Amino acid sequence: MAPPSQDVLKEIFNLYDEELDGKIDGTQVGDVARAAGLKPTQAMVTKAAGQEFKRKGEKRLTFEEWLPMYEQLAKEKVRYFKHLACAFNL
Repeated sequence: MAPPSQDVLKEIFNLYDEELDGKIDGTQVGDVARAAGLKPTQAMVTKAAGQEFKRKGEKRLTFEEWLPMYEQLAKEKVRYFKHLACAFNL
């Protein structure tokens, strides 16, 4: 399955833009990535974001700020499956 296009990612991102200001809450980074088809753990989200967002309203992120986090999480997914395939000699 091909990864979503940037236009599709933007549409998904906009669904989480509760204040209609072009931003999501930092606590939603993982939720938006999951809606885009990834399955990151909280630890993976924290690593990709470079920090942990614990409280709603602490930080709001634009699509341009979120996209590199998504791309990092997508790379982690590929690394995970390659590691898994090696473990099972696939």
